[in-house]
Amino acid sequence: MKKTGLILPVLTSALLLTGCIVETLEPWLSEESLQDDPGIVGCWQDAKGRELTFTKTGDPASYDILLSQNDEKQLYTATLHRIDEQEMLNVRAVDNTDATETVSYLLLKVVLEGDAMKLLLLDTTTFEERVAKTPLKDKYEGDPVEAFAMSGSTSEQDKFVRANLADPTFFDPEPLYDLTRKKPDQ
Repeated sequence: MKKTGLILPVLTSALLLTGCIVETLEPWLSEESLQDDPGIVGCWQDAKGRELTFTKTGDPASYDILLSQNDEKQLYTATLHRIDEQEMLNVRAVDNTDATETVSYLLLKVVLEGDAMKLLLLDTTTFEERVAKTPLKDKYEGDPVEAFAMSGSTSEQDKFVRANLADPTFFDPEPLYDLTRKKPDQ
């Protein structure tokens, strides 16, 4: 699949491992929905032994995320957003190995309940149909098997997310990560 200017080898291999994704050139959500949540800070682990460590940066509602798995580490940066009662992470890989690499973003739904956190991707089975009904229809490419790439502005994508957020099938039903807070003695 041709992905005009979109290169995410580190992000797609390290964060996702399997499955189809939707990535964008511009952030998904505008600054007006930024939201700090101290409950997200800390080290989280899933049943596969993958660890995600969230640390607060100096910017509003911004976090560094260190993914550790199979003796490999990858750094991501994210902003946390809240629309109505829904929290979402706007995530991008931090990779300084190639200055010409395009920065791309993923949108993850956050379900935080005490010491449990789930991160869910957009549901790609309905994505093409959803985007075809919007002004973004001419600003994406891809297929539901490999990946979708968006090139719309943040304001266009923000409207798209807000218009679809109430639909429970907008995000995958199965989490990309099903995490529990790692205790300091673990």
